[in-house]
Amino acid sequence: MQQTFPAGTAQRITIARVEDDLQINGWEQPTISVTTSGHINTLQPEGDTLIIADCDEKLTLSVPHDTVIEVTDGQGRVIINAVRATTLRHINDDVKLNTIQEDVNLDEISADVTLEHVQGEVTLGKIKGDVNANDVSTLFVLEKIEGDARLIKVLTCELTTIGNDCTIEESETVRVTAVGNDLTIRNTTSIFAGTIGNDCDIHGHRDTNVTVSNVGNDLTVTGTAHIQVQNVGNDCAIKDAGGSIIAVAHIGSDLNVTNAAQVSAAHIGSDCHIQNIRESIEIGHIGNDLTCINIGGDVNAGMISADATIKEIGGNLKLSAVGADLNLQTALAPESQLQLQVGGDTHIVLPEHANVTIHAHAGGSIHSRSPQNNQSANHVVNWIYGNGSAQLDINVGGDLDIRSSDQPTSNNEQDFVHEMTGFGPNFGNLWQNLSEEITDAVNQATASINEDMAHMSATYTHQATKQAERVRRQAEKLRRNAEKHAHKEYNRIHVRLNNHEWSMSPERIYRIVEQAQYAAAEGVSGAMEAVEQALKNLQIPPIPPMPTGRPTHPTPPAPMGQPFQPAPPVPPIPPAPIQSVPPMPGSNEQAQQEREQPEVPVAPNELSVPANTSTIEQEREAILHMIAEGRITPEEGDMLLEALGGQ
Repeated sequence: MQQTFPAGTAQRITIARVEDDLQINGWEQPTISVTTSGHINTLQPEGDTLIIADCDEKLTLSVPHDTVIEVTDGQGRVIINAVRATTLRHINDDVKLNTIQEDVNLDEISADVTLEHVQGEVTLGKIKGDVNANDVSTLFVLEKIEGDARLIKVLTCELTTIGNDCTIEESETVRVTAVGNDLTIRNTTSIFAGTIGNDCDIHGHRDTNVTVSNVGNDLTVTGTAHIQVQNVGNDCAIKDAGGSIIAVAHIGSDLNVTNAAQVSAAHIGSDCHIQNIRESIEIGHIGNDLTCINIGGDVNAGMISADATIKEIGGNLKLSAVGADLNLQTALAPESQLQLQVGGDTHIVLPEHANVTIHAHAGGSIHSRSPQNNQSANHVVNWIYGNGSAQLDINVGGDLDIRSSDQPTSNNEQDFVHEMTGFGPNFGNLWQNLSEEITDAVNQATASINEDMAHMSATYTHQATKQAERVRRQAEKLRRNAEKHAHKEYNRIHVRLNNHEWSMSPERIYRIVEQAQYAAAEGVSGAMEAVEQALKNLQIPPIPPMPTGRPTHPTPPAPMGQPFQPAPPVPPIPPAPIQSVPPMPGSNEQAQQEREQPEVPVAPNELSVPANTSTIEQEREAILHMIAEGRITPEEGDMLLEALGGQ
């Protein structure tokens, strides 16, 4: 059947219940042509509208370009080309729209949607398949696209939920609440993203602003102006963003930033590598290593759990706590200040003809590789190189090695003690303050996204498993770093608990107990009890006497913000917490004791079940307090917490 109608005043066509495909093409003729091989139950004009209903075969129309099309309940494909506007509802197959002059409204589409050259606004409701859009002015997704979304040259994208992958290229403004899998955005000026279930990859330009709330896995950003990120589940890499101001709240694993203006990050789960930053960086907490190279301004970092490598810093340097070793090599700008707290060894390379005053205290040796090869025997130095305009204040738990081509002069130790009192009593809490400030700033920037996505449930595929594996790798790496710097001359004690293993010297066990005594004496409630109970649970064998020539009770490093002074004499450590543990298997003494002692049954999980929850929580708080004050290393704290059953 084929019928032709004069267009007349019929500027709108409504079509309902087509059992097969529907195709509508705009043309220049002032007529409407209707073609089908089947039967049409209703075909009649009403005012300015032509009504077509109940067609049981494929239906084809040719209409004037300025016609408005409305279709409901289509069972086959719908293809519409070159008309004024289109509204489609309840379509069970694919929809393809091309060259639409004004608005497009689609809802309850059960298959894929393809949009080409739409000058007006596109509004999508529920789409069960994929959406492909090219050259569209504005796209709104009010409900959900269950499949993929690929949007190219869509100037404005307002997207609620994309069930799978989302790719956006050459846009101006993108706002997406939730993406179930990957989000890829290229050449877009303004980006606001809520929850990304998996990876997020953004390639911008010098005017691109990025705000991201949550990324389930990796985030990669290249070439942008400003970046604000709340949470990244795994790695975050930002590169070639010369003008970028970067603010990140939480990174689950590694952070890598190259070529940017400023960087601030509250919490990084593993390694942090930052290079070629024009201005300053601020970091609250780093779970493993920190590497900073070529920073034009200040470097301000809080808790660094493992090693730190700092090279070429143009401004001030402040490190609240470095858990393991520090390697520092920088030009030392005039009047700059460097304040460092290091748990392991420290290696400093000074530039030629340096002008710096060094105030240092070390738990180990202090050695200067200068022409006269200076060395300090009392663990405290106050050396001046050149005119001493820059100032370096450092507290080192291990050895301090300073390399310089120049010879330092010494200053009065009392002056040193006086100056070090300005180091700040709260310097050890710097990382907490930094973390809170950065997190608050990023949260404020992403607040509008969080409000939009409040009614959405975040989808993180396998995220719990990935997080557990990251924590395991991080703990293993920290353990290896700590063992690398342990004293080799003593017989080591190996402890294994809950698939974790620790190895340390008897001297180190003595030092942990000693630090617990100091903490208890200074008001840390439960410190001694916590250490005693942890060592008892670990079943550490009796510790042999310390070798001659070494102090039984090493002098602890002075807390930050107080003058460095030798510690007062410490009474011998009571042997009860350690000697009460059975001796090493295989010894004659153990065999004799086993024959004399009656057999007492022990519950299989006796050590892992706490008898008093409040006591255990108090002991855990005491251990965490000792870590924060730098009395014990993060590795030692992990071992004690594990033994207490607190992790």
